[in-house]
Amino acid sequence: MGTFLNKLENLFKIDDSDPVLIRAQTKAMSRHLPLMYFILLFSSWALAYTHFGIAPDYLTLYTPCILTILSIIRAVSWWQIRPDELKVETLVRRLNSINRNAVILSIFFSSWAVLLFDYGNAYQRSHVAFYMAITVISCIFCLSYLPQAAKFVTVIVNGTFILFFVSQNIAFFSATALNVSIVCVGMLIIMHINNKNFCGMIQEQQRSLALINENEQLANIDSLTGLANRRAFHTQLEKRIRDQDISHHSLAAGIIDLDGFKPVNDLYGHQIGDKLLHAVGSRLQSLQQTRTNYCLFRLGGDEFAFIVMDVADEEGLRAFGNQLCTALKAPFKIGDLTVAVSGTVGIATRSIKDTTAAELLDQADHALYRGKRFDRGTCQLFSWDHAKGFHREAEILHTLKVADLNEEIHPVFQPIIDAKTNQVVAMEALARWQSPSLGWVPPSEFVPIAEQAGIISAITCTMFEKSLAEAVDWPANIRLSFNLSAHDISSELTILKLMAIIGRCQISPRNIDFEVTETALGEDLSQAQNMLDKLRQMGCSISLDDFGTGYSNLSRLHALPLNTIKIDRSFISKISVGSTNYKIVKSLLTFAKDMGLKSIAEGVETADELDILNALGADFVQGFYFSRPVESHAVLDVLQSLKSKSKVA
Repeated sequence: MGTFLNKLENLFKIDDSDPVLIRAQTKAMSRHLPLMYFILLFSSWALAYTHFGIAPDYLTLYTPCILTILSIIRAVSWWQIRPDELKVETLVRRLNSINRNAVILSIFFSSWAVLLFDYGNAYQRSHVAFYMAITVISCIFCLSYLPQAAKFVTVIVNGTFILFFVSQNIAFFSATALNVSIVCVGMLIIMHINNKNFCGMIQEQQRSLALINENEQLANIDSLTGLANRRAFHTQLEKRIRDQDISHHSLAAGIIDLDGFKPVNDLYGHQIGDKLLHAVGSRLQSLQQTRTNYCLFRLGGDEFAFIVMDVADEEGLRAFGNQLCTALKAPFKIGDLTVAVSGTVGIATRSIKDTTAAELLDQADHALYRGKRFDRGTCQLFSWDHAKGFHREAEILHTLKVADLNEEIHPVFQPIIDAKTNQVVAMEALARWQSPSLGWVPPSEFVPIAEQAGIISAITCTMFEKSLAEAVDWPANIRLSFNLSAHDISSELTILKLMAIIGRCQISPRNIDFEVTETALGEDLSQAQNMLDKLRQMGCSISLDDFGTGYSNLSRLHALPLNTIKIDRSFISKISVGSTNYKIVKSLLTFAKDMGLKSIAEGVETADELDILNALGADFVQGFYFSRPVESHAVLDVLQSLKSKSKVA
């Protein structure tokens, strides 16, 4: 008995293995069932109307009213259902209820129609037959997306129809029953085909949706790190900005740029570089476990980006940026290798409602640029002062690129003095730029920009030619001191151009000093050494400028073909006996003597400073105490003026 009941129960259950199909069936039925109930009610009241006064009231009035109430409740219930908002389990229960109710209502309506058959004339009886036939046909149509329920209705109503009317032994009704049965069978076959097509369409939609989702994922996910990519970043940033305009919550965007990735990639190859990027992404993503308002993206190359929602304040944002920097400073284990990189972070907060996603990203980029230039491995927050500086630099860069260097850039000269005799031994050439559009631009502004843009070589060669042309008119014992940038000493082409200029001029190479800074030597010491050796072999001297401010160690300095070290002005300023600067300068001068090098102290501005440097044994001095940089036409006057003040050693 239990097995039979289980089979009977299973007969009313629908297949719930495909949740998407369940949802589609429910959506279809939510529109078809109210229509089916409307048809049933209209047909039932039409049948009851034709039997008013003939059949009892409980058949023509009370029963239709009960059927109407039940039908309206069911119709409204299904019309209000929202399949997309309900769980699949709830939808399955609703569909199973259709099967049960189909059986109950089929028995109810069929019994009611049969009871009415005994009342009235042939017309009323024909109406009953028509009612039962049209009812089963309309139900098959309306229940076509739930075949089980349609079959229940067909079997019960049509079965009752056939058995009852055949039993009447009236040829008309028997033929009608047979005719309706054939039509119903045909309709069930068509329903079965349509339902199969419906299920196939839903499955095809699922496959199409899966393919769309896969393509969407491929379009928005970085294949190397598994992080969301640049496209997803821009999409998400636009969405977050729209949300912020409504919710008024704070929002910030940031860019992370790795420092030191290129050397690792060049040294160990792209495979190790890719693994390092994956490890960086994983480490940055791990921070999402502690910050739910943080979304991470990879923009490409060694650049990452992030969005932070509900920012508390700038200090909290800066602390988060520094947390990212700290996380990246820890070494990475890549197989058997241990590699170290760092990251610079630029962050911008959207404080103005009209700020677009592109503008916010530009602001973060400005902050990143500042960090990369002045303080790598740290977090920088955008400020409007940064923007002004950035626009100024962009203006300078654009103007430099279109400038007529021969007309706009020229040298000025500052004397270098023998500390013992006060006689001028050299003139240092310093660049000056008078732009027609920008006016006078200090070298501290345009030289770093020209270096970064890769156009410093043109300025260097122009300046060198002009400086040599002026030096031709100087006394033979006055040397020319000329500064080289980091780009100059790393470019063999620039060095060859300088050598060619020397070869064409009337100045002996032995009267030329080239100055380079410690930081200009960069990481490729062998390249710098080779380039400086070429100049040294021509007879030129090499000076190390800003000595003491860089990071060179003794082995690096010993490898370079140096003649002179130049002590940075920051150590000379306000020097006094016994002070920290005094001890530093004393150590540097002792080091120079031990290395067999000459020394120049720059930035001398007072007689007291000069006396201390003389006492410490500085070879040469330079500074405003003797002369400010002067134009070329005033060089001879300065030489004559200083000569008259000099003393015999």
